[in-house]
Amino acid sequence: MKGTLCILAVTGGIAASATAGPLLTINGSVGGYTPFTTTSNGASTATAGRYSYIGGMVNTYPNPSWAISWDLVGDDTAVNPNAAFITNGFRVQNLSGASQTFDITVALASPGASNMTMDGLAVLGGTLTSDAAGSTGTLASLGATPMWSGQVNGISRPGALLLSNTSYSTGSTTNFNSPNGNWIGAVSGPLTSVGYRMQFTLGAKSTVLFSGYWDVVPVPAPSAAALLVVAGGLGIRRRRTN
Repeated sequence: MKGTLCILAVTGGIAASATAGPLLTINGSVGGYTPFTTTSNGASTATAGRYSYIGGMVNTYPNPSWAISWDLVGDDTAVNPNAAFITNGFRVQNLSGASQTFDITVALASPGASNMTMDGLAVLGGTLTSDAAGSTGTLASLGATPMWSGQVNGISRPGALLLSNTSYSTGSTTNFNSPNGNWIGAVSGPLTSVGYRMQFTLGAKSTVLFSGYWDVVPVPAPSAAALLVVAGGLGIRRRRTN
């Protein structure tokens, strides 16, 4: 272990009439530090069954060495059974003077029927910033391990594995994006969660903001699909943003 992990956590949400919604769980580890876990409910948005999750934490002992924060939106599948959607507004900052390796998993509780065939779309971009004058901000995947992967029931799904064998560097700020990822497949057992995993090395005094969304929906039965085609809605069935 590199030291004792002391976390300052702050959670909140947008102005709303209620705070509830499905449980958001964030697990992670940084280098050899003790792994951390935080959970929270969300704040209601103007869309029924959709919730906002805003929060953050910082490692403070013996000196601040990293900070993470998030601004996410997710669906309550108990209200919208054909929606399982989570945006990807996740910021990670390396406050230390050395590169650090991050492994962070985000999961939104999304209870659903068993043995469904699901259709997923991963849209991912980001911004890398150097936080110190005269220094270079760096971000790199762990070799062939995807920097970002869409998950269902805690399992990373083929087709939603993005930014392998990839690195970026900047003396100020640079934007990056990945080709969209698509996955379709059967989920063994009941649907329990939708989320994503981030694994990467972030250089000293560097900040990365991941943005985009991971949208997973049940594939309609043949009769339902026929109705969607007639209605002209099949092509935009899951092209949602927050």
